[in-house]
Amino acid sequence: MKKLKTAGFSLTEILLIVSALIVFVGILLPVYLNYSYRSRFSAKLIIFQIAKAEVSTQLNYGDASVMKKRGDNNLYSLKGFTNSADEIKKVSGTDVQINYNGVLSQSFSDSSLGTGEIILTPYLKTKHQIQDYYIIWDCKIKSNESFSESAMPGDCIFQKIN
Repeated sequence: MKKLKTAGFSLTEILLIVSALIVFVGILLPVYLNYSYRSRFSAKLIIFQIAKAEVSTQLNYGDASVMKKRGDNNLYSLKGFTNSADEIKKVSGTDVQINYNGVLSQSFSDSSLGTGEIILTPYLKTKHQIQDYYIIWDCKIKSNESFSESAMPGDCIFQKIN
């Protein structure tokens, strides 16, 4: 009777495969987390589309108006979205709040993203004259968790809060 030789992996081969997997996971995990955070923040920003339309509508057809003086950044601020500077109202159909200057904000509490707030500030940029304008939105995301700028969607900037 012939004795069969058992073939298997040696300890060196197993260690090589395990170490390669560890390196692979170590590289891909941060990439996946950035993707995950970016998609979660983007999902939260989708609700702002209704509120942005509300700002445009109020500016074109409502009581909102453009401030007469340009800011240091050569952009015009907005005013008149609420009755007074202290008043904050909800945009209908959303849980987004709007203040006197058209600033949109929404608080969030998420297991991965922490607790914080998303703030969109509108400015008007003119091409040649004040009637020929378009709205620019500044986006700021505040959270009690730490995130890299690469985890932020689009042009949003991040601010850590305590």
